[in-house]
Amino acid sequence: MTGISYMRLGKYERGEEIPTENAVNIIEKSLNINFNDLGKVFEEINELFADFSDSLFYHTQNLDYFELKISKYKQVNGVIGSELDFNNAKILLMEYILKIINNDLDNAEKLEECLLEYFKNDSECNAMLYDYIGLKFRIKKEYKKAIVWQEKALNLTSDEKIIAMIYYHLTSSYTSVRKLLQSAASLEKANVLFSKHASYRRASFCLSEFALVLKATRQYDEAIEMFKKSLCGSEQLGFGNDIIAMDYRNMCWTMMLAKRYKEALEYLDEAKMKEPKHPLAVLYGIWCNLKLNNYNSAQEIINQNQQLKENSKYGIYFRLFVMLLKIGEGKPTKACLNLAMKVVDQLYDSDQYERCIFYIDIVLDLLDRNNDEISAIKYLKMKVNLLQNS
Repeated sequence: MTGISYMRLGKYERGEEIPTENAVNIIEKSLNINFNDLGKVFEEINELFADFSDSLFYHTQNLDYFELKISKYKQVNGVIGSELDFNNAKILLMEYILKIINNDLDNAEKLEECLLEYFKNDSECNAMLYDYIGLKFRIKKEYKKAIVWQEKALNLTSDEKIIAMIYYHLTSSYTSVRKLLQSAASLEKANVLFSKHASYRRASFCLSEFALVLKATRQYDEAIEMFKKSLCGSEQLGFGNDIIAMDYRNMCWTMMLAKRYKEALEYLDEAKMKEPKHPLAVLYGIWCNLKLNNYNSAQEIINQNQQLKENSKYGIYFRLFVMLLKIGEGKPTKACLNLAMKVVDQLYDSDQYERCIFYIDIVLDLLDRNNDEISAIKYLKMKVNLLQNS
């Protein structure tokens, strides 16, 4: 078709031989393309991918922009198949990462095989791909698989921004399997790199995550101080009310674990100013007032949030707290005890160690009121087992 042998064309493709100007003209004419135009597309895709990577690193919250860019690319060039070239491979990698972030895991998995094959010799892109495959497993709560992929990702690249993101993602995976020392070490490394490259939003997130690790190791006062540092950064950087409220709720929870309920309510008040109707704010408010014998205040919160009773995620806790308020310091009803035990059963095999121990303590208190020492032994063993693994 071009008058150029297949052997020579192969050498051109592999970069083993530079084509002459005449050969370039012949190939362009035969394929009806302009290599200068292709070069421009190459540069545009490279620039878009670099911007996308920086958006992730600096947490600029403009991922909709990249989704629009990818959509426009597909409109012009058609659906990307399994046969990838440099341009559509990077487009597909961006699409894959966006699907993971948006929790569209099934569709993301369909892209993995061709991406793994294409990027096996591209260390930076391969490291990002491994990291987000790990993140996919973390979202699916398959934490050991997440750690395997993300630890492999660390060995693939020397790019400090990519490494920082991998360490940041690894933190939650380590915490979920109670590898708290590794979690703290990963956070410190991520924070150093985020700060070095002026990603102050990510650095602020690291402080909040580190506070959670301190809380998990029962260093409650140290955790509160770290949350305060995180909040200072969050407010200066203009974070949304949801993020600030979450830190205050975590401070409330920290004080609840420390059984310092008045302080817990102070932090809860701050959280409610930012996000007043969050289900956890309601539950924490009921519990703290119940423990402080502020029964009227606890009942008022219940009356104002009856819709939470049917909530698929939080309803069971709300109904339990309603029953606990009704019995006060008296003997528990069978329904109340059964519901408390059901909560523990649901939490025991999850990654919510702290919350499970919290509800085991409630069950133990109810069994103690019933003088049921035999049943209490079972829950004491469960608590000891969780504490030994925390």
